[in-house]
Amino acid sequence: MFDPALHLNASVGKAASAQASGIENKVKASMRAVLKGNWLETRDEALFRAGVGGALLDVGKDSDEGRELTRSMDTLRKHNAAMVAADAGIGVKVPLAAGDHPPLPLLQWWREAKEA
Repeated sequence: MFDPALHLNASVGKAASAQASGIENKVKASMRAVLKGNWLETRDEALFRAGVGGALLDVGKDSDEGRELTRSMDTLRKHNAAMVAADAGIGVKVPLAAGDHPPLPLLQWWREAKEA
């Protein structure tokens, strides 16, 4: 499903991410740009996704950094699904991060970007 607001906000983030170096700085720059430049969206989750998406558009999903961002977002999605299921009374096993490396601390970076 194509989301025009997400795409526009991610494009704003991509421009800011391109000016930074290192995955943490790229993601944070994208998140800050989305928060400052957004006028289309009010949902925090959508703004978070656009912030991460802007960095992903910059580094490319097939790069090492892009794969790391994708893996980290997949881990967050799995944890979210496990929490929703647990809240509904369904016993679930909390998924671990895929691979040898822990996921990027995207939610921490999001909180920091919102405080900046």
